[in-house]
Amino acid sequence: MRRLLITLISAALVDAAPLHAQQLAEWREDLRVLATELPARHKNAFTHISRAQWDSAVRVLDAKLPRLQRHEIIVELMRLVALVRDGHTALDLGEHVGFHRLPIQLYDFKNGLFVVAADSADADLAGAKVVRIGSSSPEDAMRAVGDLVSHESPNWVRARAPALLVVPEILAALGMARDVHTAQLTLEQNGRRRVVTLTGTESMAGGHDQSIAGQVEMSRATTGADPLYLQHPGEPFWFTILRDSTLYIGYRAVVFFANGMLNEQFFRRAFAAADSAGAVRVVLDMRDNGGGNNFLNRFVVKEIIRRPKLDRDDRCLVIIGRRVFSAAQNLVNELDYYTNATFVGEPTGNSPNQYGDARPLELPRSHLRVMVSSLLWQSHSASDEREWFPPDVYVEATSSDYAAKRDPVLETALKHATGPTLADLLSRPAARADTIELRRLVDAYRTDPQNRYRDIEADINVAGYRLLRGADVEGAIPVFRINVALFPRSGNVYDSLGEALERANRKDQAIAAYRRALSLNPNLGSSRDALRRLGSTP
Repeated sequence: MRRLLITLISAALVDAAPLHAQQLAEWREDLRVLATELPARHKNAFTHISRAQWDSAVRVLDAKLPRLQRHEIIVELMRLVALVRDGHTALDLGEHVGFHRLPIQLYDFKNGLFVVAADSADADLAGAKVVRIGSSSPEDAMRAVGDLVSHESPNWVRARAPALLVVPEILAALGMARDVHTAQLTLEQNGRRRVVTLTGTESMAGGHDQSIAGQVEMSRATTGADPLYLQHPGEPFWFTILRDSTLYIGYRAVVFFANGMLNEQFFRRAFAAADSAGAVRVVLDMRDNGGGNNFLNRFVVKEIIRRPKLDRDDRCLVIIGRRVFSAAQNLVNELDYYTNATFVGEPTGNSPNQYGDARPLELPRSHLRVMVSSLLWQSHSASDEREWFPPDVYVEATSSDYAAKRDPVLETALKHATGPTLADLLSRPAARADTIELRRLVDAYRTDPQNRYRDIEADINVAGYRLLRGADVEGAIPVFRINVALFPRSGNVYDSLGEALERANRKDQAIAAYRRALSLNPNLGSSRDALRRLGSTP
């Protein structure tokens, strides 16, 4: 033990020592290689930034190098690479970095940053809320570390930043720790605050986001089984049939082979078991799926679309979250395009259109590795510029949920499967032309936190067309009018209102609605055709 401590302290002292001339020359060579080779090898490094911005950042870092220590240079290289805004293009914090981590794990819950696990020697810290890291608030600390996280989506920052906040070398480089081997945290637990000083001893060579064996979880005081998404740790995929006849599939990685089965075999077996059990719905839980092999995504999609009784928005439920990344994001794209799935949880950590298939670039002197994207993966819309994929139903766990072994995400998904849709809610007041009740229900729907990411305009339109298809034309009109009031700059809502007014033989009002639709969106062919049909000029 004494030898280990001497080694760690010696490494920390060397890391904190100023650079001599030879070291400075070597870092400058590494920076030169990175500055030229990353843009040359990347499929398109300048999608989100310009070449001038990149060159300027390189010059700034080159000028700073003489004043920096080794750990600070590595952090600044992370910042430089992250500037590309590509989640796959990142500095690898592996064996050649030599950083360490504190004996705790952090997670950014809905209600704050918490210690979710700790070494047995610090077990009493598990469950504590982080109030400060050094002199920084958790929010400021997350923002500071966020600049080092290679990402397209801010949700990927939420997924990755907590693991960087337990690396003392990173904290020291950002001014949140006094040295490269300890950090001071202010924690709150059971209404009391205390300041603790922790030492980084665990090597990060195995990866900065891997759990540490033998740590004590904050849920230790709660008896009973872990929630399903935490069961079968280490297994990329597994399934069970729940008592309510739901096929639950835990899907953590898009890998070719696991548990003695090929990926295709697994999904065939899971859905065959669902058929035998008379399953009425499927839940594909991929909230922690960080990706893998894109060419395997078709297997689960095929099994769903082969079963029309399951391929419905109330029976096919996909749980997503901030850790959905890479091939898992591409699977979300496929499920969204080919199936009628409802997505429940948090926004994903990746953008639908993404650069990937990263290949290593080794810096010649430090031997640090930078992963550089070599391909562009496009969703079914090349013009999709979203930074993430949003859930249809938003729900996020709190620290209390985690400590109590509750899973509000799965609970909400199953509740959604049996709950009323907006169209269900609006049908009765629409039938009796109760516009006040219609507006109250729509406002309640809009302000419901679960609908935070929903396309409310589309939802209201669906409700209106359901009434229209059911021959309740007079009921559909006030629903469409609500959409017009809420989205007065949308040509589509006027087009829908015009259709309902036309069906109700209110010709002049229909013409006015169609003309307004075209004034807002001249490309609406349906409005132009309707005006010709009604004998009016577009």
